[in-house]
Amino acid sequence: MKFFYTLILILLFCSTSQADLGSTVVYKAKFVLKNGSSFIGYLPISGYDESLDSTRRNKHCSDKAFQLMLIKNFSPNSIYKDFQVYDCIHLVHIGQNNRGFNIGCVDKTKIKTLQVQNIKYTVFLDAAYASYDWYVYGIQEMSPSVINIISNQNPVNHEILYLNKGSDEEGTFASFINFNPDISSSELYSLVAESSRKIQIGRNGNKIITPSQVKLLLAKHIFIFYGYVGPC
Repeated sequence: MKFFYTLILILLFCSTSQADLGSTVVYKAKFVLKNGSSFIGYLPISGYDESLDSTRRNKHCSDKAFQLMLIKNFSPNSIYKDFQVYDCIHLVHIGQNNRGFNIGCVDKTKIKTLQVQNIKYTVFLDAAYASYDWYVYGIQEMSPSVINIISNQNPVNHEILYLNKGSDEEGTFASFINFNPDISSSELYSLVAESSRKIQIGRNGNKIITPSQVKLLLAKHIFIFYGYVGPC
């Protein structure tokens, strides 16, 4: 399988710079549930109308307005009947200047899935534009051990591998990001090439990296982040 490096970084920039894709605003709030529990968490909301003014506020940035937004977007009669709240969104940054990209990661064991009918009230705390490439990577759910490493170490090097390539360079890809200082760029390339040679076809017909390769790379502190490249 062929590797794409410079090209995909350009595509990532094109994808995330498209004005018609909308934006993602990450809301921070306190959620008080009817069962008596409460917690503070982060809720990303994406859409064409998601924006903030110069004071980092919009029409949803108050206690009542935030809860009304939840009711509107996630009521039992809506398409999405529940939503996920994260305790923290960790950022993995790789690359330099406008050729770098940011991946948002969360601890999959700490995700809270909520339904609006179980919320007693909310307290709005803050709002900010997503600092990760939300359109390309979304939110990556990782194990606690991986979160611990990416929270305390910087990436060393990386490679990118197309998995399912469509027309006009669109498609899904895997970013292999190495956090092990003992693994050089050439060694990482060889490891990714080995994974490429062992690619399998999943039940849906898409190419997948085998679980054995994922496990091997994980032991070396090389983590795989999946993304999508759309048209410029």
